[in-house]
Parts: sequence; C-alpha cells; structure tokens
Amino acid sequence: MLPGTSTDAEDPARHGLAKLVASLLRDPGEEDDTAWGPRVAREVRTLRGVSAAQVIRLGARQPVLGADGGPIDPSTATILCGDAFLPPEPGAIATHDAAPGIHAIRIAPREAVLVRLTEPDPARIRAIADAIPAPCVAAHRIDELRAVERRLNAHREIERSIAQMLSGVKDIDALGLAVNRTASILFDFEQAGIYFREPTSSELRLVGASGMEDWEREEAERTAWDRHPGRVLRTGRMVVVDDVRKDPRSGTDYSARRIEIRSRCFLPVNSGGEVVGTLGIASTQ
Repeated sequence: MLPGTSTDAEDPARHGLAKLVASLLRDPGEEDDTAWGPRVAREVRTLRGVSAAQVIRLGARQPVLGADGGPIDPSTATILCGDAFLPPEPGAIATHDAAPGIHAIRIAPREAVLVRLTEPDPARIRAIADAIPAPCVAAHRIDELRAVERRLNAHREIERSIAQMLSGVKDIDALGLAVNRTASILFDFEQAGIYFREPTSSELRLVGASGMEDWEREEAERTAWDRHPGRVLRTGRMVVVDDVRKDPRSGTDYSARRIEIRSRCFLPVNSGGEVVGTLGIASTQ
C-alpha cells in the first residue's frame, strides 16, 4: 500500500459510499425515477457520524427537514435549495446561519445532499464531501440509463400494439378505428376522429370518432371542410390550438360540442405522398 493511502475498512466514508454504489447497482429501484434521492439519502445516513441526510434538487421548491424531523422555515429551505447557494463543483460545501449544523454538499449537477453530523467535525464533513460526488453521479447515471431502457421498452410495446391493430384493417371504417386507438395510446384526450375526403366530392367523412354523441359527429362532419380539418387536408400542415379561448378563429372554426374543449390538434394523414385525411384530437385541458 502506498504511503498516505488507506483501505476501505480504515476509511468509513469511502467504505460506506462503496456500499452505496453496490446497493444502487444491485437494486433497480422503483419505476418512479424520483426514488433515486431517497435511496442515496438512506445510504448516506448509514455513514459513521451522520445523524440525518436528505437529497434535494437545486432550484426546486421542496420541504427541508430539521434536526427534530420537522420542516425548516420555508424561506431558509428556499435558500438551501437555491441554485446560487452552492458552488457548481462536485463536493462543494455550504452552510447557512439560519440552519445551524446542516451542511449542503453538491453531489450532481442538479442535486445536493443536506447532511447533519452527530457532533461538529469539519474534517469529517470534508471527508464525506470528498467521497460522495463520484459514486453518486455514477449511481444517478445508472438510474437514468435504466429510465431510458424502460421508456424504450414501453415504446417497443406501443409499436407492437400499433402494428397489430393496423394489420387487421380491411376497410376505411376499420382504419379510422385503428388510427383512433393508436392516438389513444400516444395522447391523452376526450374526443378524437379521423376525417377522410370523399373521392367524388370535397366533403369530409368522419370515421373512428370517439367521445362524441351522434349529433356531435354529424355536426363535426358537416362543417369539417370549412374548419381546421379541411384546412389541414388542403395545406398538409399540422394545426395546434393550445387554448381555444384565445384562438381568433374560435367563432367560426369549431363545431358544437356538449363539453367545453380547451385545446385541439389536427394532423395530416399521408398516403403515397398525398394528404388523404386529417386526424383531429380535442382535450378539455
């Protein structure tokens, strides 16, 4: 062993953090990615001399617990969680007079851990700060990779479901229903439908409509060519209305509805390089 070095057994801070990384590598954690912070805090609390630990996200409003387990004054908590409170480099330490005994240690670009020791010990808090950042950043990146893997798996499942639905399409009505079901997997909405242009006229036919009464479907279909569905079909350009109340065309571009619609999206449906229809999605949010 080189002079000045020590084994993990002789350095409780590094030994504890080594256990932390091993724990996070072994435990895939919860589906909720926010579980990373509590898991890190739980392991930091096992370090010698640490009486309390809490991981915070810098710049976010969140409660901070004091020595008695109760919340610290909100104004002090805001300071401790502020972007400017901690220097940007990993392992930086900061304290505040309004929160005596609490040391904030930056452990990742957007995270810090608040640590309280059983007894004041500057050398001890420095040792913990030196040991914490690298394994915590590694553990955080591992969790991020796991989150990406979960999203990719979910995306593959969506693709499989969509392919299965479209494989059973035999006519225009079945296509409308399949597209509507596909949209329901990808988006959250109350009403949807797909408009196809009749080959012999400029009228649009609404198929696969969901969340609409018969009279709503008839009214939407009757006025479709002069509203957003017809405009999207003619131009091939998507239309997004974030707030119907603020849309200058709201007086003319919307058919009657039994519920108040707050946002809409109209997407062109392409086939062989030609726009053949419009998918309309409406939400109360």
